Amino acid sequence: MELLAGLSVVGGLVYLVMGGDLLIRGSISIARRLNMPPAVIGATIVAFGTSLPELVVSVLAATTGHGGLSMGNVIGSNVANVLIVLGIPAIILPVAADPAMRSHAVFMVIASVTFVGMCLFGELKAVHGFMLLALLIIAILLSVTGRVSLLDLGGEEEVYERTLGLPQSPWFAWFFILFGGVVMPVGANLTVSGATELAANFGISEAAIGATVVALGTSLPELSVSVMAAMHRQLGMAIGNAVGSNTLNILVVIGVTTLFADLPVPPQALQFDLWFMLACALLVAWIAIAGKSIGRGLGIGLVLAYGLFAWRTLQSLPT
Repeated sequence: MELLAGLSVVGGLVYLVMGGDLLIRGSISIARRLNMPPAVIGATIVAFGTSLPELVVSVLAATTGHGGLSMGNVIGSNVANVLIVLGIPAIILPVAADPAMRSHAVFMVIASVTFVGMCLFGELKAVHGFMLLALLIIAILLSVTGRVSLLDLGGEEEVYERTLGLPQSPWFAWFFILFGGVVMPVGANLTVSGATELAANFGISEAAIGATVVALGTSLPELSVSVMAAMHRQLGMAIGNAVGSNTLNILVVIGVTTLFADLPVPPQALQFDLWFMLACALLVAWIAIAGKSIGRGLGIGLVLAYGLFAWRTLQSLPT
């Protein structure tokens, strides 16, 4: 049973990652053919598209009574985005901070602190989701109008074009969109069912499975983009990728999911996971603000720290 559940999770994550990637690239290609402004593409397709794997899993888990898996997925993804998505590329080549990322990093910390503060109430409801989405809308409007850059509305699009490529034919673009839209729900269903069965069979919490196995899987798109950016020596993209993904995971994934179902905050998250996530956010913000670089030694340290986080999280008891 454990083997079948594990295969279900792995297969589901493959569908999620592949479907999300195809859907984003197809959508960007079509949007460009419609002459949509780059800022609009970044504020809609890319902003929501990069969080699609986490969003689809979290909504399905929450609406089927597995809210702990939803919370764990977001918290664990944000940890993985710092420790793995930045750590592994840094082992290949040093990752330097882009000065333009400073305001984005500060906004990520604001979103993270807001999220942690909301979690202290023990349960996230629709009102919290509306507040997070309102914060996202404000950030998009400020960024689009050029008053202050809080979100990178063009960088992610550039990452997809340079490192992964966009379909040139409109037929291929529509195929990417349709195929991605079909396989993502299938992948989410396989992932949620497999993850909940693993949690039950091994006697650990759904939140722990969400924060480790599922979160690491849904962070694979960010990891692949950062590794490709490192190989192309476009290392400034890596930190921007992690900062943007963490911000959108909170504002989009949690914001939208709570509109479908209330999210209870697992005790394990309040005791350890949320604070570790916040520490990771502060770390990457300090690197961005201070203009530091992540060398091979620190990259190895980040990856080892993720191993400790996963080990500590998996020690939690079922909730």
